[in-house]
Amino acid sequence: MLQADGHLDLENNRNRGDAGDLFPETPGIAVSHETTPSSRQWDGSDSGLVLSQISSPGQEITFQLGTVTANQVVQLSITPDLLIPDNLEEGIASTLTVSQPGTVKSVSVWVDIIHTWIGDLIVTLKSPSGEHVILHNREGQSGDDINKRYTPTHLSHLSEFNGKSMMGGWKLHVSDQAGQDVGRLNSWGLEIEYDDVSHSFEETIQANLAIPDRDVTGVESRMVVDMDAVLADIEVSVDIAHTYISDLQVVLISPSGQSANLHLYEGGSRDNLKAVYHPDTTPDLMTLIGIGIKGEWVLKVADRAVADTGELISWSLKLVY
Repeated sequence: MLQADGHLDLENNRNRGDAGDLFPETPGIAVSHETTPSSRQWDGSDSGLVLSQISSPGQEITFQLGTVTANQVVQLSITPDLLIPDNLEEGIASTLTVSQPGTVKSVSVWVDIIHTWIGDLIVTLKSPSGEHVILHNREGQSGDDINKRYTPTHLSHLSEFNGKSMMGGWKLHVSDQAGQDVGRLNSWGLEIEYDDVSHSFEETIQANLAIPDRDVTGVESRMVVDMDAVLADIEVSVDIAHTYISDLQVVLISPSGQSANLHLYEGGSRDNLKAVYHPDTTPDLMTLIGIGIKGEWVLKVADRAVADTGELISWSLKLVY
């Protein structure tokens, strides 16, 4: 039998169970070979048991059994031990700083506040980008203390942080709105599930270059990228006016000299080529993933047959790194 606090009280006959034995709502992994308590066997070997996604306490509790893909999560906590001034609207504030970039998928927050009349209190969380969510708004009347975890399941307003940057200072503000009772902000913490932030370069060139008929040299349009980074994804758009697009070869050449065919004598007698190319649809572009993006990118368009002519009107490049 596993107790959530990992104290082994039952095994050591310290008590017959206490409040720390029950597992709380857990959006991620609650028990595995790496957690405390762990699911390791008595000899320390991995049992393979993974318990996750525990729902909130109630008559029915759901959970997931088996291997799960770990979410990207940052967890921070602080023990400010700040006195909450009585009947002072400006209250107190404590800040936790997230130093890494990321886009918020979900936010959970827990607070530990000692106070003799929690109906006096307003507790607010402010994100680095300025959004505010009220966690506690003078509920509880004459009740003592707030020791609580707030999750999007129970406080839907926490989803207002979703999609925003998590990097920077997260501020917990606590104010006492009435006289007589006082308290302290003991500690609080954040758990943020996030997605990695990607950066991108995007530019469009209005080329307006005539494409010579039956000329393997063709025309070239150039774009310079100054960022020193490695390519993670790419998208190329072209807008070409031509009266017989199967005459055309369209090639993208990277700063390293590697090239990718975007269009190679396809389309029969159709007019004009207005298309978007991505590694999912254009396998040649996959060969460019992982190269350096800094330098000169070249789009080359050549007409390999006689009679029809055209113009490279414009092209665009999106580089994700």
